[in-house]
Amino acid sequence: MSITKHVLKTDPDVFQLSWDGLKDYEIRYNDRDYQVGDHLELQETKFSGAEMALLDEYCVEFTGCVLHCEITHVLSGYGLQEGWVILSLKPVVALSDTAAEIEQGLNEMALLNCPACGGSGHTDDAQAAGGVAEEHY
Repeated sequence: MSITKHVLKTDPDVFQLSWDGLKDYEIRYNDRDYQVGDHLELQETKFSGAEMALLDEYCVEFTGCVLHCEITHVLSGYGLQEGWVILSLKPVVALSDTAAEIEQGLNEMALLNCPACGGSGHTDDAQAAGGVAEEHY
């Protein structure tokens, strides 16, 4: 069985609920043959579908926020209209950064969270001493 990745547009309000962990499902038309184990890449749109419908020209803009999920259950029937499903989801980690980018990000976070300088990079210490900050350790 192969895993399929589905890239889906998601309205901002609905995306935020999923991002915050308050919504762990999607209601979708099953035009993609969703299967347990498939991955969803939920991409937040700048405007909702209703807002986009009011625009003179249909143009989808994305915020850049993405949530990766795995389908854990596909529910059909039970009062849903024919062709519609409820997808139960669990978030998954998707690393697209290179090892060097991840290392750089961790180093930047360490600098910002330094208990000794509070994220200033020790520049305050150096300025108080009338010199230049030494390399952060």
